[in-house]
Amino acid sequence: MPKDEDLRLPMMKYLVENEKIDLSTSLERTLYFGNLKLLEYVLNHCQITLLEENKVLERIKYNGDVLLKKHVLKLLYKDTELNEMKIFKLIKPTMLEFEEHAQLNHHEFIKYCVNSGITLSGRRMNAVNNAVRHGCYETVRFFLTKIKIFRIHYNALSHGLRQENVDSVRILLRHGADPNTDSGAPLTHASGRGFVETVKCLLDYGADVYARGGLCLKDAITENGADINVNNGRLLELAIDYEENDIVDILLKRKDLVINENPDAFLYGCKYGKLELATIPKFEYKQDLLQKGLLVAIRNGHEQISKLLIDNTNDLDSVIDKKPYQCECGQR
Repeated sequence: MPKDEDLRLPMMKYLVENEKIDLSTSLERTLYFGNLKLLEYVLNHCQITLLEENKVLERIKYNGDVLLKKHVLKLLYKDTELNEMKIFKLIKPTMLEFEEHAQLNHHEFIKYCVNSGITLSGRRMNAVNNAVRHGCYETVRFFLTKIKIFRIHYNALSHGLRQENVDSVRILLRHGADPNTDSGAPLTHASGRGFVETVKCLLDYGADVYARGGLCLKDAITENGADINVNNGRLLELAIDYEENDIVDILLKRKDLVINENPDAFLYGCKYGKLELATIPKFEYKQDLLQKGLLVAIRNGHEQISKLLIDNTNDLDSVIDKKPYQCECGQR
């Protein structure tokens, strides 16, 4: 998947040049989850004062780019002397915001906050658990320089050890995580989803292959000729619900597959770039669903789907009101 910084600038240029978005909205969106390069482009077309001070401060709270935050504050308070203490006071996250930044793998901002005095204790351990649970490698790597592995909740470790990103798995194991935690759930889930490198890593660290029975759904489809349209397409719906990506891919290759139009399938298509699933929906709440799908498609770098949804969305301004972590995490 392309890096965010490679996608945001061309997408913003497309929106501005085709008059799909007004400048205030483009500035708000950049302050939410843009970077310095994107901000420079937007500020070539408007001033930071286009937005009220409170709105600017509110928007940059959710941005993980420390350099962008500092640059915006210097533009906003150009006649005021800003030292590091004053800057941190202006952008210090609440406990919930700190958790969200950890879950979004905003590791530079997390590091900045901890080095500025935020302690990893009490409810702030939720941020650590969130980062581990979602496989946020850089953030987890930093957290593990500050805390011991035993302080991380076992459920978070169970999810962290089943990630496709083997680096995220390996760093937990290197710091002493039990590969057989949660009765062997990590190995079962990783093998069921076809995460070969993760499975190898777990086995290298002593995962018990007999801890749990495994599912053989993929083999049943590819080798044993299972009915892919059983219960009028229910198999595809289940694979989408559980995000069994390899199974979805196998099913979508079949020309005789029954695809039922529903919100979950649509959002899954937006998240994973499956044009067959990301067709324009005909539900009662079409526009609301389109906006959610657009956020998910942009975050995951699916340009073709993003442009399709932009051209069919009536109210782009309301998209900016969605919190960026909805986009980042693909919440439905």
